Amino acid sequence: MGNWRSCRISGFKVNNLLLRTDVVRSDYGSKRGNIFEAALDRIRTELSDVLPVSFINAKNVDISARTISEATQLLSIVNPGNLESIRLWPVKEDNFSEFFQAEQFKKAKNVEIMSLQGFGVQVLSNFNHLKSFKIKLTGDFLEEDFWRIRETISTFENLEKCELRIVDSRNQLQIRTVAEAIGAEVPEGPLKVITHRYQIPESKKCLEFRIEGGGPSILMKIVRIC
Repeated sequence: MGNWRSCRISGFKVNNLLLRTDVVRSDYGSKRGNIFEAALDRIRTELSDVLPVSFINAKNVDISARTISEATQLLSIVNPGNLESIRLWPVKEDNFSEFFQAEQFKKAKNVEIMSLQGFGVQVLSNFNHLKSFKIKLTGDFLEEDFWRIRETISTFENLEKCELRIVDSRNQLQIRTVAEAIGAEVPEGPLKVITHRYQIPESKKCLEFRIEGGGPSILMKIVRIC
């Protein structure tokens, strides 16, 4: 029999992949993180002759990790060419730049990030290649921020739908104010839900907004329609 290291295989193929690291809430956490990184490096080193760097062919990936760094390392073992959907569970940090730069994220079609802190409006541009996404936005929102959300998302050519949970740190979100900011005609009286169609400039397509809630947060669902 020949040396097994002389043959290179294409990797493993699955539809749905669950990736986890242990969550340790103690001083042992940093040590545990080093163990995780060492283990992942060892797998790559020992199998590097027979497996590609991204050796798992998965369509849908569900990631739970302590840090963005760990989440990005887990994501790196997935072949970006076959990946369609990514779900990331909450991590205790708000700097996602490393995750956004991952080739797997850039090639994905659908992304859900359940962050604890939420993102600022300026982060939206990182999602412009996706067909669908779900995220949370947080901050001290002004009317112009909702106009900015509309204008930014209207440029996403591949978008089919997205869902934004918008949380205002001052607890002052009013559905009427938000709707008016995106150009909706708002009826008199109390509102729980409002819908609005926005014609995308120089296009035959529209964005349909559905806005629910008020107070500390609103839910904004956006669908691209013909």
